[in-house]
Amino acid sequence: MHIDFESVLLSYTAFLISITIHEFAHAWMADHLGDPTPRKYKRLEPNPITIIQAHPFGALVVPLIGAFQGLSIGWAATPVNPHLVDKKYTIRQAERLISIAGPVSNLILAFIACLIFAFLSKQMLVDQDGGNQVMVWMEPIYNLSQSLIIINLFLALFNLLPVPPLDGFSVFANLLPARSGLVSFILQYQQVFLIFIFVFAGKMLYPFVMQLASIFLQIAYFLVG
Repeated sequence: MHIDFESVLLSYTAFLISITIHEFAHAWMADHLGDPTPRKYKRLEPNPITIIQAHPFGALVVPLIGAFQGLSIGWAATPVNPHLVDKKYTIRQAERLISIAGPVSNLILAFIACLIFAFLSKQMLVDQDGGNQVMVWMEPIYNLSQSLIIINLFLALFNLLPVPPLDGFSVFANLLPARSGLVSFILQYQQVFLIFIFVFAGKMLYPFVMQLASIFLQIAYFLVG
């Protein structure tokens, strides 16, 4: 059995960058709203080592195993306490803002990766047209940017699903009345919903990821000229 260690490393690196930025966004937003918890746990810097130390199984073991199988899977969490935010924000507002910060950060990172990908694509095309050898440093960054686009778009859409403990559930629950029966129903059967999305999320979200990637890349190619 041939194992492409370069692809494994590439996939894991893209995942680790993505989840680090995702968790940092939660921490930054919580701190911005006045919650001292992320600062207390030293989460106010995008440090992947901190994420791995806090979640060795979810941020190292499982993602590496998944990378060998061609999958990007794993998890981490950031300690926050919406009850400690500034009094000018309600708890529901804080929960909503802290939760949405993670997926938004992945969308931003995906778009930055699209800009890098588009720029390098044009540079490599010019290099090939000129009859020169493609610059050695371009290819790994080109491949990494490609992985970052897909992984970040998937993480953003996946985390927006309204199932606990995903970010989307907090946003969804905060848009409904406090005593909504739908929220209670989802909480009651959250294990069932979690199993369902872990089995089918890839197939469900793949078309949306590809469509969003196409839109982002079209904008990126336009911006880089």
